[in-house]
Amino acid sequence: MKNALFGAVFCGILGAVFMSGCSSTEDKIAKLDKELKELRTQKFYCQMNKDFKCVDELNKKGEEILKEIRELRKSL
Repeated sequence: MKNALFGAVFCGILGAVFMSGCSSTEDKIAKLDKELKELRTQKFYCQMNKDFKCVDELNKKGEEILKEIRELRKSL
């Protein structure tokens, strides 16, 4: 979440200085960070209810999101 906030501030500064907009990559990363946080919350509830199938599914989704975030950060 801190990285998304830093990215938004950085984009705002660039926009003000160079009068150019930010790429949608930063927005995508922020959205994926939010999704990842929500998944972790869901995973916690699944663990509390001892629903291990749910935990496994959320782990897979989380890995996919992390992979996508890494790819997007490389493109910056």
